[in-house]
Amino acid sequence: LRYVFTADTNHVQTVDRNKLESDLISKFKNNEVIAILGSGAAMMLSSQAMTWTQFLIQYAVETQQLLSTSLNSDWCNKINDLVDRSNGDANTLSEIAGIMANVLNESDLSTVGTLEAHRIPSQRLFERCRIDKPGASEFVKALRSMRCPIFTTNYDTLLEQVDDGINSNRLEAYSHTTFMSIEEEYNNWPGLLSDSNRIVSEESFKRLSDGKVIHIHGIYTDSGDENGFTLTAEEYANDRTTSEFLRFL
Repeated sequence: LRYVFTADTNHVQTVDRNKLESDLISKFKNNEVIAILGSGAAMMLSSQAMTWTQFLIQYAVETQQLLSTSLNSDWCNKINDLVDRSNGDANTLSEIAGIMANVLNESDLSTVGTLEAHRIPSQRLFERCRIDKPGASEFVKALRSMRCPIFTTNYDTLLEQVDDGINSNRLEAYSHTTFMSIEEEYNNWPGLLSDSNRIVSEESFKRLSDGKVIHIHGIYTDSGDENGFTLTAEEYANDRTTSEFLRFL
């Protein structure tokens, strides 16, 4: 039996492993599986990969260094203190990201530029990440062998930097808005069908599964762009972002 912990930490459900595997195999055959990867996948590829908490702390450090003339020297310490007291709560961390964004928006960015102030910190953080974990190519090979859509909440492009070990093919990075703009060229997108159990056509599903990684929160290279990566609770609540995101899902 495999233990499955639900959102309620006091509740533990037992699942028959054989039945779980049988159900998964059946759903794979019926094209009913989507792989959704988080920071754990990035950490299997690079020792420099960061958790969400680590990202916020390091983002603050890079921002402080970039805007040393505009930000108080104790700004990073305040951010660290807030992160420590969050106990990893996602909503609290998102609020902290909002605080950081507001500080940027209220700072004197004349020496750097607004676009650069948002882009450079994330660029410095993610471009120092290198593929250095053994088994990286095997991991990506196994991922591709599932032949299902790959979604990630990660901003980095580590998955796309790994050769599959067979044809030296690499996965391609797409933000969800970029993929939507491509798919809208096809008459069958979003491919709504009369069958209520399947909302995407077979053709669209295959294109979605063909070596693409869809970054549902954006990619770090998008920072500073009007369609840049989603970082704060306020950005999640933005009407345009929400409508595009829900349409994609």
